[in-house]
Amino acid sequence: MIITIFLFISFRIVQNQEIRSTVPSSDSPTTNPNEIILYESTPGRINLFKIARLLLDVCNDAMRDLMQSKIPGGELELTKKIASSKANLASSRLSKNQKLRLFPPNNGQVQYQSLDFTLMYALVRNVFHEEIEPNSKKNNKWGKRPTAGEVGLVVAIESIRGCRNAFFGHPSMEVDKRTLNKLWNTIESAVDEIDKHIDKSVTQKCYKKEVDKMKTDPIDSKLHSKLHQELGFQIEEYENLLKMEGNGFSFFQSI
Repeated sequence: MIITIFLFISFRIVQNQEIRSTVPSSDSPTTNPNEIILYESTPGRINLFKIARLLLDVCNDAMRDLMQSKIPGGELELTKKIASSKANLASSRLSKNQKLRLFPPNNGQVQYQSLDFTLMYALVRNVFHEEIEPNSKKNNKWGKRPTAGEVGLVVAIESIRGCRNAFFGHPSMEVDKRTLNKLWNTIESAVDEIDKHIDKSVTQKCYKKEVDKMKTDPIDSKLHSKLHQELGFQIEEYENLLKMEGNGFSFFQSI
């Protein structure tokens, strides 16, 4: 709770600093409003946004494609299975917004695109665990910190979950190079494992190439703004994430 508040305050301070930095003084020449410059870009903040982009874009997309590969019948069957398994999600302590996405009013269908990693994790762990990896729940594979050398699809998903916990629970708005490399390598290995289980009829995208490309892609002003907004939302949702997962762990303990 304290870490969440600290991170949220840090985010708002940085956001306000950047907003003030973009306001020209009376002595400044008029600038094109579409040419917003990323002010005060430190290496640590660039590292932070790289990890954010990897988690919020690539990992979310890979998980959606994995679920569509493993769960037959499209969104209609997805909706039916979630509705019939409502009791299995009781321990997840879903927020009102999350409940609306999983149980749409007026007999609406659950849309894959509306699901973020937090909700997808709750679904694969509590509802679709057999589709993801047979006997994974029976063998108590979910909710555990992967050990060195451990492999498999559940391990990959849990690795991403651990990195998300570490990242969104990080009491700073900067990430040093060592932490960047540690998180990046863990996520990259996990995404590579998930990619092996994605049906090519769902997507032709190679997520390993996406990860490699993202590491060197520049973060322009529009992407910076988008990540700022998404980070703000994720920070506000983080406490719910902790409640939802119950026995979360922190990768920073081993970094």
